[in-house]
Amino acid sequence: MKPLIAYMELDKPGRRLVNKLVISLHYKHLDESCTLNINRCINRARRDPSDTGKRYTNGYLVFYKQKFAQLRMNEKDKPATETAKQLGALWKSLSEEDKAVFNKQAADQR
Repeated sequence: MKPLIAYMELDKPGRRLVNKLVISLHYKHLDESCTLNINRCINRARRDPSDTGKRYTNGYLVFYKQKFAQLRMNEKDKPATETAKQLGALWKSLSEEDKAVFNKQAADQR
């Protein structure tokens, strides 16, 4: 409903431009980068204005951000995917008390 209200608030030249863009998207007359940019703008316009854009944070993400840099410094020759797998295994091996510390930090960041 919000896009329709925003469309109605546009002046006539703005409405014509929006119509041309929608038609171009529908018939695929634009190159891929233009299509991605237009879709990104449309999705941004659909978002709730109260949405700050912050992503949900949980204890694992806090743990990952803290430990990833440390592991990468020690093992520079390993690929990042291997480091991430190692962190996942390390997180699974943590006790609930240790995880609770990171979950508390994540709750404080929200």
